[in-house]
Amino acid sequence: MMIETVLGAVLVIVHLSGQKIEHLVQQYQKQINSLTSGMFISFIFLKMFHEISMLGTDIWVWTALLFGFLAYHSVSKYLYQHARTKKELHRELNELHFAGFVLDSVITGLAMAMFIETNELFYALVIFPPFFLHTVSATISFEHLHIKFRTHKVLKYLFSLGPLVGVMMADLFAEDVVMYEYVLSITTGFILYLGVRHLMPGGKKGNIELFLLGALLTTAVTVLSV
Repeated sequence: MMIETVLGAVLVIVHLSGQKIEHLVQQYQKQINSLTSGMFISFIFLKMFHEISMLGTDIWVWTALLFGFLAYHSVSKYLYQHARTKKELHRELNELHFAGFVLDSVITGLAMAMFIETNELFYALVIFPPFFLHTVSATISFEHLHIKFRTHKVLKYLFSLGPLVGVMMADLFAEDVVMYEYVLSITTGFILYLGVRHLMPGGKKGNIELFLLGALLTTAVTVLSV
């Protein structure tokens, strides 16, 4: 629990240093997203899917993963299809984005802690960089919305403390084996959606070399740790 708490605290510091982080790395956000998405996609396929398969062949565990993937997308689509005016759509989507940032922050801490609990310390520390880079990218995006809409500081603190909340949740779920299995599956679904939909740049955006580099680095570490 100690190492998860320390790494979670590092992510909190990154969030709280939002404006400083933004000034330092804003111009590299697309490159960071490309590298991080490659690492996350490999991490999900090679490690988290493996972790879930080790839980057994219960179809409900895999259904929980699918549910996690579909949940955020479904909420977003619902807002697009049911908002009555452009102004209402704009407001509700921004609210969803803020809620999504807070949820993403919590899930980052939760996924990181759950993964560290089930793997060797060396590999856990090696896989920390994609969580760190994702936190940097999320912090920059959140700062843009925070400044644009002048949101209350309480929301920023909720976003910033998310990783530690996720770490504490992981510790609670670890006490119940069945709950742990389903939370791990749902969390994997969330991260898969975030990696594919939000981190991976679409169209002409992004850097394919960095994406492949991130995927190869994670794959190499995974193979060597077997």
